[in-house]
Amino acid sequence: MLLTIHHIFTDATSAGILLKELLKCYHGEVTGVPVSLPPLSVSYADYVHWETEMLSGTQGERLATYWHQQLAGEIPILHLPTDHPRPPVQTYNGASHRFQWTASLSQSLKTLAQEHETTVFAVLLSAFQILLHRYTGQPEIWIGLPVTIGRQTQFAKVVGYLVNTVVLRANFEQPTLTFNQLLSQSWQTLLDALEHQDYPLPILVKVLSPQRDASYTPLFQVMFNFESTELINRSSLSPSDNLTVTVFELDQQEGLFDLSLVIIERETLGGSFRYNRDLFEPATIARLAGHLETLLQGLVANPDQSIYQLPLLTAPELQQLQAWNDTAVDYPQDLTIVDLFEQQVARTPNHIALVFEDQHLTYQQLNDQANQLAHYLLARQTQAGIHLHNPLIAIAVERSVEMVIGLLGILKAGGAYMPIDPSYPRERLRYLLED
Repeated sequence: MLLTIHHIFTDATSAGILLKELLKCYHGEVTGVPVSLPPLSVSYADYVHWETEMLSGTQGERLATYWHQQLAGEIPILHLPTDHPRPPVQTYNGASHRFQWTASLSQSLKTLAQEHETTVFAVLLSAFQILLHRYTGQPEIWIGLPVTIGRQTQFAKVVGYLVNTVVLRANFEQPTLTFNQLLSQSWQTLLDALEHQDYPLPILVKVLSPQRDASYTPLFQVMFNFESTELINRSSLSPSDNLTVTVFELDQQEGLFDLSLVIIERETLGGSFRYNRDLFEPATIARLAGHLETLLQGLVANPDQSIYQLPLLTAPELQQLQAWNDTAVDYPQDLTIVDLFEQQVARTPNHIALVFEDQHLTYQQLNDQANQLAHYLLARQTQAGIHLHNPLIAIAVERSVEMVIGLLGILKAGGAYMPIDPSYPRERLRYLLED
C-alpha cells in the first residue's frame, strides 16, 4: 500500500497521526472489533481562523516587530560555489547525499552540547553556519529552519500543514570568533526565533520586500532541519496483527533550495544533504559532507579555537595537497636567476615566456628587451659617475609586460629592485631612496 499526500495540507506530525490511526483501523478489521477513533474538537479550518485572529491582534504586532528588527538591513544572497551556471529561473530538480557519523563522533557532539547546556541541534546548526561562511567568505549567513506551530495547543491532533519557516541570522564580522562564542550566539538566536515562530514566512517576505530574483528563493537559499524517523510509537503495534513498520527512505526528487542539511538522530547521528542537481555535481556534495565531518571532529577536539583554524580538508585531500606542493627543486648554487633564465632562452628561444592580456613575448624577445634596458641603465650610471654594487632602482609601473622586463633588466644590470605603487608620492619616494 502506498499513501501519497501533498505537502500543502500535511506535515511530518500529521503523517504520524495518520499512521497510528490507520494501524488501529487495521487491527479492528483483523480482529472484528469495532474501532472508535476519538472525535476532534477542532479542525484545520479552526487553526486557520485562530492564526488569522492572532496575526490581526497585539500578538501579531509583537511578532511582526521582532522579525522586522531581527532581519533589518540589507538582505544577503548566499553565493555558494556551484558546478554549473545558475539558471535564470530557479529549477527544482533535486538529489540527495546520505551520510552517517560514527558512534564516537555522535557521542562527542552530545557531550559538547551538555557541557554548554544546549542541544545537539544548536551545535550542528553552528557548525553548518561555519561551513557555509568558510565556503563563501560572506559575513552574513541566513538559514531557513522549518518549525511546527500550534502543536502545543488545542491543535496537537489536527491533520494538516502546521509548519512555518523561521530565518536564522549569523554574523561573522568578529575576526577572532571562536566556536564556543558562535554557539552561544546561535543558541540565543534559535531560542528567540522559536519564541516568535508563529509569524508566517510568506507574510514576512511580503513585508520585507526583498529584491526578487527568479533564480533564487527569497530571504535564504539554504535550509537546516532536524528530523525524527520515529513516526509512531512501536508499542502501539499489536503483536496479533503480525505487522512490521519500517521507515523507507526515498531519494530526494525535488530541490526546493540550493542546499538543505537534514540531520536524523537514530543510534548515531546522520542525515543527508539535499541539493539542486542543476547547480551541484554529486562529487561536490560528497566533498561538502566530508568537510562538515572534519569540521565537527575539529570543534569537539578544541571548541575554543578560532573558527578559521578549524580543519575542513579530509585526510585524502591533505595528502593530495601535500603532493601538489611537493615542488622542491635543487637549483645550482653557483648560478643566478639571470643565468638560469638565459639558459632557458638558449634551450627554447621561440617558446612563449610571458603572457599579459593580449600581449605575448617569447623567451628570446623578453631577453632582448631586458638586455636593452640593462645596457641603458649601465650607460646612465656611467654618465652620472655612479659606481655602486647592487644599486637600488625603483620600478614605478602597473602590473604589465614592462614590469617583468624592468625586473630582468635591473638584475642584468647588477642592480636590486624595489616595487613601488605608482600612486606613491614622488617627494616621499625621493626621501625613501635617499635613505
